[in-house]
Amino acid sequence: MSYHVEMRLAGLALVVPTLSLAAFAACVGEDPAANPPASDAGASGEGGSSSSSGGSSSGDAGGDAPSGPRCDPSKGFGVPAEIATGSGPGEDLSPRLSPDERTIFLSTTRSKPRFTLVRADRIGPLAFSAPVEVLAPPNLGRNELNPTLTADGALLVFSASTRPDGGGGDPYSGRVLHYATATGGPFGPAQVLVGPFSSDDADPYLLPDGSALFFTYTNPNGRREIQRLRRQDPDAGASLYGSPTEVLSDSVLSYAAPVVSADGTTLFVARSDNFNDANKLEIYQFTIAGGVVTGGAPLTAINDAMSLDIPTWISPDGCALYLTSNRSGAMRSYVAYRAR
Repeated sequence: MSYHVEMRLAGLALVVPTLSLAAFAACVGEDPAANPPASDAGASGEGGSSSSSGGSSSGDAGGDAPSGPRCDPSKGFGVPAEIATGSGPGEDLSPRLSPDERTIFLSTTRSKPRFTLVRADRIGPLAFSAPVEVLAPPNLGRNELNPTLTADGALLVFSASTRPDGGGGDPYSGRVLHYATATGGPFGPAQVLVGPFSSDDADPYLLPDGSALFFTYTNPNGRREIQRLRRQDPDAGASLYGSPTEVLSDSVLSYAAPVVSADGTTLFVARSDNFNDANKLEIYQFTIAGGVVTGGAPLTAINDAMSLDIPTWISPDGCALYLTSNRSGAMRSYVAYRAR
């Protein structure tokens, strides 16, 4: 299975929740593994119900939540557990969550003609409700990938292939960054965000406040690297995001699928030791300080030697790392937690 095949997604539909920035606080002290947010989700309107607040309107999120941090940030992540984000044949890619981890956004081909962007609400420690489409039709009519949202749920960014279905060639190459906005209701029409900057702009990842957007840039020789876009002032006549700057690159290795901690100090990426061998990807962790990326170590407890392992989202408190992996035979969603 190629990296292009792994990172696909598509069509969108329905209502996106409005997520308060205060929901960042709800994540501390909430461990969906030990104290699942969905323990009361279905029993009251505070949990994983599909309300306009996205399932967390107050930030207390569970009366039995511990009072202190749910993990020791100095400790590593444990072995990932698969989470149920759909049913039936097909693939699920790029799980991204609301700050309180009660709502998940991802791409799926389950019962879909192409990868479609969907959302679902948590109903258990490792399970979510039946997914619903995020964007109402008409959609772009081609695979749409890697949904990423600001913490308030107002801005959705994703990548989409420029080739319509049946157009020939690889439908998951030639991707361009797109966006859609919402103000407490359904997303508006999807539009090109900025670019294209390379032959394939993929894997967008927004910081919670939308101040920066990281993505995978593809060099002319096919090697992938991480670049960053800074938010601009659209009221001043500028586009939403400016020109990219390099974050992480290598003359031999490929880096893709950036995931950045809420404070902007930690970078997780999928690394390929040979950029022509995209069938083996491992998750690496780097440090960002003063705009400079240093370190780089594999997450050995998470990576599976025979699988594609790709980071997709880190919780605001840094305690939960979500990923996509094909270790079960198909691309599925997983989560790994740091120890307390």
